[in-house]
Amino acid sequence: MLTVGDTWDAVTGTVQRTYPWAPGRPFRTTCYLSDAEWLLEDLGAAHDLYSLPADKAAYRVRSDGQVLDTWT
Repeated sequence: MLTVGDTWDAVTGTVQRTYPWAPGRPFRTTCYLSDAEWLLEDLGAAHDLYSLPADKAAYRVRSDGQVLDTWT
């Protein structure tokens, strides 16, 4: 889904986004937000930064009640 500032590159079939921390530099990678916490005792040697179990996560909630799990 395109949002304000996104462009669709029909040649490559990709979306380009510009992020606030890098104005003027479009990226083809989407940044996802996840404000989750895991207890170390719930993680084993099989888990690393790229394979944290979602079912063991506790997500933070904004003051308006929005759960901070994922968005693009």
